[in-house]
Amino acid sequence: MVQIVDLTDLSATMGKIQHENIIVVANKCDLIPFQQAVHEQKNISTIKSYIMKHSPNRENIKKIHVVSAKSGHNMQETVEDIFNLRKLNDTDIYFIGCVNVGKSQLINWIVTKFKDKGKGNFTVSPLAGTTLGNLMVPIKSLDWLVKKRIVGGVPKGVIVDTPGIPNNQSMLPALTLAEFKTVVPKDRLRPTTYILRPGKSLWLGRYARIDFLESQTTLKDNDGAYVYFTTVVSPLLPVHVTGTDNNDRIARSPILRTIDEQEPKPEVLDPILLHSIGVEEIKDGIYNTQFHKEICFSGIGWVGVTGVFSSCKVEIFTYTGQGVHIRDPILPYLISRGKRESKSGTKLYPRLTPEKAQMPQKRRRKPIQSIGDEFKDVAMAL
Repeated sequence: MVQIVDLTDLSATMGKIQHENIIVVANKCDLIPFQQAVHEQKNISTIKSYIMKHSPNRENIKKIHVVSAKSGHNMQETVEDIFNLRKLNDTDIYFIGCVNVGKSQLINWIVTKFKDKGKGNFTVSPLAGTTLGNLMVPIKSLDWLVKKRIVGGVPKGVIVDTPGIPNNQSMLPALTLAEFKTVVPKDRLRPTTYILRPGKSLWLGRYARIDFLESQTTLKDNDGAYVYFTTVVSPLLPVHVTGTDNNDRIARSPILRTIDEQEPKPEVLDPILLHSIGVEEIKDGIYNTQFHKEICFSGIGWVGVTGVFSSCKVEIFTYTGQGVHIRDPILPYLISRGKRESKSGTKLYPRLTPEKAQMPQKRRRKPIQSIGDEFKDVAMAL
């Protein structure tokens, strides 16, 4: 049994599965903004530890792989582990997971890579419900795996692409197709840090909002107990900071419209209909350089909370009234990347990494004039 989970919506896609041998494949690592190549393995280890700790299937998990079916990252090793586990009982291989986690894309990669003169033809779509029934690929058709004896024994059985399990926490089903293409990331997620004081609100498009109510700290130099909020969302999703008392005006402003958004239906997407999840209190923030907690919005992304505080109270709103989960950080150091925003929301220059800061700046060379040009200048002066 292969369970596919979505790294951009990890908390909501780890569902319960009844099986003795499970391989968890965390897909879409190409969208995750790992800090540097040297930190990638550390981040992957953190992700695996989180899955093993919080998955309802942790007692039956045999392997965890972090992959990208789009780029093929780590797919070869993953396929070999899947078939090595299958050698124990020669059963069919089922790919199971929530909608839009990339099951069909994974199987297409396997067929294209390991079938002679073959290409995966399973339909891949960002819309939920594209796979309506079980789709099967005979294992004996994967010629390369049979030749290399990775399959092992008689290559009986099939690979089964199952319909996606509905994700009841996701905010995506209420979106239009144009909004879906904008909100769901296709490129690497963009971390942006906002330095906020109590009385500010952080909008994620017109679909979610965080009101920063109050915070307490023992630091004398932290006037007003400001806190860092780092959004990790699609680059196309508009993010806006405003005063909490200004939310009604901003809610009707075109600044919150997505690029490809058509005229929305007021009963579905009107920001006035945002529902409060409730007031959440985040306690004992001890870091200024990494996330203390992450506020996850299912289907959209997450917001990292950083700061030295004893208490930080926020009120969270979404247009569905659900789909929010507060978790321990899986990528705690994203605050050190990308753009930063000041307390008033004005853009600042991106922070330089220590390596770039120490690099000498290149000087522009002045154009060398020929001797003939110099004589021309003298003649003109005379």
